Amino acid sequence: MSLNDLSEDIFDAIFLEIFPGNADGKIKDVLNVYEVSKQFKSAVENAQLFWENACYAAGFKVLVANASGDLAWDPEVPPQGTWWLYFCARMRDRYKIRRLLRIYIPFLDHWSRGSFQYGLDASDIAELLSEHRVKLPWQIQELYHWKNGQNSSYMGVQFAYGTRLLSLQEVLEGYAEAMKAEKPGPSDEIVVVEGAACFPLTTERAGKQYCFDNKGAIYLKHGWNSICVAEDLAGFLQLLLR
Repeated sequence: MSLNDLSEDIFDAIFLEIFPGNADGKIKDVLNVYEVSKQFKSAVENAQLFWENACYAAGFKVLVANASGDLAWDPEVPPQGTWWLYFCARMRDRYKIRRLLRIYIPFLDHWSRGSFQYGLDASDIAELLSEHRVKLPWQIQELYHWKNGQNSSYMGVQFAYGTRLLSLQEVLEGYAEAMKAEKPGPSDEIVVVEGAACFPLTTERAGKQYCFDNKGAIYLKHGWNSICVAEDLAGFLQLLLR
């Protein structure tokens, strides 16, 4: 009898016995189990409590104050339909962004490399986004989870073509200023600007600045003109590596 001959409920029992509740330190083991057989794959995919805990441990699910000041989970339900699929989608973006950054950063000068600030905790990112009533693409969140931009007190540093990478606080403040100029007056709703490159990503240099929209596309703004240079942050980093 092979592993694939065992019934699914037996594999569910084995899985829950080996990997009860807590996901800490067991993600890699579980993924190895996932490759063993189709029955184990089903058990892994169906272990929703395990993957919900894994999302929490990885910072993909956080507690944040809502409009009334009460703490609530974000997200409350997995956007991908299951916590397993949500974990995989978020981890894919995390791996992609960090791999590209590890390749790109060594090409910067020593001063610029040393100017990066410590990354933000997922809860801090969620709190800032809640405070400004905005949502940011996953890849952008991964960028600021890795490093919170470059220190503004360092003169002459650069991240992309002579421009400095802004901190998340600077990004959100720049966004708020742009929205205030665009549409004055308070709002209690999350602002979603379709197709608008309104989030600054870098400082301005010679009238040019890199920005991103709410879907994650990267734009080069020059005056009133905007040109889309990459469909997401990963594409932009690949562009910088050329």
